[in-house]
Amino acid sequence: MSVRMSVRMSVRLSVRLSVRLSVRLSVRLSVRLSVRLSVRLSVRLSVRLSVRLSVRLSVRLSVRLSVRLSVRLSVRLSVRLSVRLSVRLSVRLSVRLSVRLSVRLSVRLSVRLSVRLSVRLSVRLSVRLSVRLSVRLSVRLSVRLSVPVCPPVCPPVCPPVCPPVCPPVCPPVCLSVPPFQNRF
Repeated sequence: MSVRMSVRMSVRLSVRLSVRLSVRLSVRLSVRLSVRLSVRLSVRLSVRLSVRLSVRLSVRLSVRLSVRLSVRLSVRLSVRLSVRLSVRLSVRLSVRLSVRLSVRLSVRLSVRLSVRLSVRLSVRLSVRLSVRLSVRLSVRLSVRLSVPVCPPVCPPVCPPVCPPVCPPVCPPVCLSVPPFQNRF
């Protein structure tokens, strides 16, 4: 008995995963602040004071003495006061505020992801089953059968007593002789 079993299994698994991730971040911040402050203060104060005082006093006294007394008193007082006050106040305030704010924000985000996954699975299964069954059966059958042979004629030596199945070929004299067996 000969049994042969041959099993071959070949499995190939190839997985490729390619992921690319690229990240680029560029941030630009440009801030410009321009402040201009111009203050102009001009104050002009002009004061003019003119005082004029004119006093005129005129006194006239005339006395006449006679039988008649006549007195004349003439008093003239003229006072002139002229006051001129001229005040000029000019205030000029000029304020200039110039503010310039320029903000520039530039954000660039570039993301690159690169992932490579290479999986290779190679499975080879080779099964060889060789079964040899050698069965040797040797049967030897030895059968020995002892059967008395009936002689066709009466031999020189008297055979044994003839079995009942045999015809009576032997003379009666041989029946008294000891038996003789033929075996084959």
